[in-house]
Amino acid sequence: MLTMGCASHHGPGTDDSLATLSIDPPTSELLILNNTPATESFTATLTYPDGTKRDVTADTHFAIDSSYGMFAQNTLSATGAGKTVAYAALADKIANAQVIVRLKDVRIDPALPANVVDWFTGPQDTSRAPHVVYPPKNVVMPRNLGDFEIHWTDANANNVFELSLKSEFSDVRVYVPGGNGDVAAGAGASWSAFLADEWLAAVGNETNIAYEVRGVQSTNPVSVGTAGPELVKLSNEPMLGGLYYWASRAAAGPAGIFRHDVSKPGLPAEQYMTTAQTGDRCVACHVLSRDGTKMAVTYDGGNGAATLVDVATRTPQGGTNLWNFGAFTPDGSQFLSVSAGTLVVRNYADQTVLATMPAAGWVTHPDLAPDGQHLTYVHPNGPAADWTFTGGQIFTRTY
Repeated sequence: MLTMGCASHHGPGTDDSLATLSIDPPTSELLILNNTPATESFTATLTYPDGTKRDVTADTHFAIDSSYGMFAQNTLSATGAGKTVAYAALADKIANAQVIVRLKDVRIDPALPANVVDWFTGPQDTSRAPHVVYPPKNVVMPRNLGDFEIHWTDANANNVFELSLKSEFSDVRVYVPGGNGDVAAGAGASWSAFLADEWLAAVGNETNIAYEVRGVQSTNPVSVGTAGPELVKLSNEPMLGGLYYWASRAAAGPAGIFRHDVSKPGLPAEQYMTTAQTGDRCVACHVLSRDGTKMAVTYDGGNGAATLVDVATRTPQGGTNLWNFGAFTPDGSQFLSVSAGTLVVRNYADQTVLATMPAAGWVTHPDLAPDGQHLTYVHPNGPAADWTFTGGQIFTRTY
């Protein structure tokens, strides 16, 4: 958002209406280093037809797009990377100056020495490159994602890694030791994440961002293993809403359904319906209605009890039935539940059965098109349970 104001001053023997306004410096290039805002002081000058100049800085209002920074009087504090324009306004006169803001951020894991950055200045060797397994190539991410993770394996004895996010104006780097991943994922399995502030600072106003993983062997960092950068495309708009997911018990923590508010990057997910709220009763498979107001949940694992929940109050309905998978109609008034291969349609208000699907063999994992006109489901070849089968086909039919 850009806000501007104006003022005027007429000195003796001058006619400001004939003067032109200029801002100095006309171009600036600033550097935000390790989250410290970059500053620049500007002056404003009126130039009259006879060449006379008058400093009008004190009477001039300065402004800039708030996504890049803000002014305190005539001093700019730049907080976002990119190319933009600073404005000066005096009465009916406006002048502008180009401002380029670059960002550089370096974070070193405490387990590594302070000079680890120097280990990555040697020649690059593609034969010793780490193998990135997440994110996939050509991925599109919400620009307000915040916690951007990278997962990789390494069979080349690299044990220290540089993760970077780069654009034309930003350069964010993180240095971490490797080997902290699941050994079943492959040799040298590792992962790390950029902090929410690091991701948001690097992304800025860009349409895409490049990430790269480079590795060295700490005892002999003579070359740097790399496969080159990969591009992440960024969404046009921030993503809003909540993401619900199930998580197993970690150490002494709870298990169950958690909710992450995607509009608040960097904040931990909240416990939505976990063993902490249900008296240590497992809550696992769940389905959310399209408008996010209703949820279906199952308790106690496969073939356990199931019920419907009001999302806002987290209140389950009094009665319970039996299902393993399901889907809401687009308006949320009905719920299609599956148990032992049979699909039935239930009224959301009281879970009463409205209809049973005509014979179609074993049915599991149903879903409805957004317009509610078509149903899709899996028809297993050799079902043992709703969640266990060998092979199958995806069917569609009208609803």
